[in-house]
Amino acid sequence: MLLSRIGRVTLGLIVLALVIVIFVASGVAIQLIFTNGDYRKPLALTVYSLTLAALLLPIQPLLGRCRSKSGSGNSDGSECRDHSTAARWPRKRYVCLLGVLWFAAQLTYNTSLLYTSVATNSSLSSSSAIFTFIFSIVILRYPLLRVVPILATLLCVSGVVVTAINQPKPDASSAVRETPLGYVLALGSACCYGVFTCCLKRWVLDEGRMVYVFGMFGVIAFIIGVPLVIVCHFTGLEKLVLPTWAQWGAITANAIIGSVVSDYMLSVAVILLSPLVVSLGLAMTIPLSLLADGLILRLHTFRAIYLLGAALVFTAVGLISWDTYRVERKRETATKRDSGTEVSTPEERRQEEGVRTPSSIQSG
Repeated sequence: MLLSRIGRVTLGLIVLALVIVIFVASGVAIQLIFTNGDYRKPLALTVYSLTLAALLLPIQPLLGRCRSKSGSGNSDGSECRDHSTAARWPRKRYVCLLGVLWFAAQLTYNTSLLYTSVATNSSLSSSSAIFTFIFSIVILRYPLLRVVPILATLLCVSGVVVTAINQPKPDASSAVRETPLGYVLALGSACCYGVFTCCLKRWVLDEGRMVYVFGMFGVIAFIIGVPLVIVCHFTGLEKLVLPTWAQWGAITANAIIGSVVSDYMLSVAVILLSPLVVSLGLAMTIPLSLLADGLILRLHTFRAIYLLGAALVFTAVGLISWDTYRVERKRETATKRDSGTEVSTPEERRQEEGVRTPSSIQSG
C-alpha cells in the first residue's frame, strides 16, 4: 500500500528522531569506552568503525533495485536520463577526496571526545552549519551578502565563545575534564564536515548513490587508516593495543548502530522529509546531549550562562538551515524556469505521473 504524504512525513520524523537519539547515544558510548572502558585509542576506534561502512556495498544493488521500482530517483525521468554514467556513479577521485574528508571529520570528532563533554561536543560540532555556509560561497557559488547567515554566524561564534569560557563542572570520576585542545578538535571536525557537505552536494548528483558512496568510504578508511595506525604505533603517538572481548563488543555495536545504521537512516530521513527539516532536527542533539550528560548520567553540572551559549548555537543552526533552504529553492526555481520546465515538488510530480511513493532509500 502506498504511503500518503502524511504517512511519509510521519515515518520520516520517526526515523529522524531515532537518528538524533542514536547520534547522542553514540557520542556518550564512545566517551565511556575511552573512560570507563579504559580504551583511549581514538584512531584505532575510528578506523575500525568507519571500515564497517563497507558493509553497505553488498546491499547497495538491492537498494538500487528497490529504488528504481518505487520511482524514487530524481524528480523526473528525463532528468535521470540526462545524467551521464559518470554523474550517476561519482568519479573515483571524487569519492576518494570525499572519503578523506569524512575520515578526517570522524577522527577529529572522536578524538575531541577525549577532551570535551558530550554536550560541549554537540554544540561545537553543530557549528558545521556555519562552516557549510562559508564554504558554500566558494564551492557552490552561493550569494555572499545575506543578512540571515551573517547573523547566524555571529550568533554561532558568540555561542561557541560562551560555551568555551564557561566550562561545565565534572561531577563524576568518569567525567571528562575539558581542555582547549578538545574545542579545537571539535571545531576542526565541524570545519571538515562543512567542506565535506559542500563537496558532496557538488559532486554527487544522484542521492540514490549515497549507499555506494558511504560504502566506499569504508574501503577508503581501511586503505588510509591501517597505515596511519601502524605509523602512529611505531612513533608512539597511539600505541596499538587490541581491545578485550568486552571492549570489542562495545566498539562493534557502537560502530554498526552509531555509524552504519544511523548514516543509512539519516539518508532515509532526507528523502522522506527534506534537508532543511533534517538539519533542524539534528540541531536537537544539543539539548538532548545536555539532558543526557547533566541529568541522566550526571557527569557534569552546567551553569545558566553555558546553556545560553548552547542556545545561541542552536538558534544559529536553525537560521542557517532555513536560509540555505531558501537559497536552494530559488536556484532550483530559476533553473527550471530557464529550461522551460514546470516548477513543482517531487511529490506533486509523482502523483501526476502515478509513480509509487518510496518508503526508503539512501545512506549518510
